Amino acid sequence: MAEILLDDSHPWDALLERYVRELTGDSLQSAQQVGAVCSALGHTDRDFRSRIGRGRSLDDMFRARNEMIHELDLLRDVQPGPGVRTKRTRTIGQTVGWATEALAVGQEIINAASRQINSNGQAEG
Repeated sequence: MAEILLDDSHPWDALLERYVRELTGDSLQSAQQVGAVCSALGHTDRDFRSRIGRGRSLDDMFRARNEMIHELDLLRDVQPGPGVRTKRTRTIGQTVGWATEALAVGQEIINAASRQINSNGQAEG
């Protein structure tokens, strides 16, 4: 808080800059992080928010994505045994479904932000 009050610029500008930095500092690598961005944008529609909840398709997609990233360094030729993880397989259809849902969620967030901006009397972009 002191950082904002001691900033040479107007405190509102410093607060806004810090808020934006907080929202954009991390890449979106979980449904929870997507939810935080939605909350910050004021997108609280219950039906939409249920789409990004734990155990839903977007959450499954992020979990699979994180598993894939962490498994890239595994060797298929290693004999299974204690301490050796094997790679998982996923179907093309399942992966396409996750990607489609991720893109649809992203588009909904953009549309909701646009509606919010336009309803507040701002210029359309």
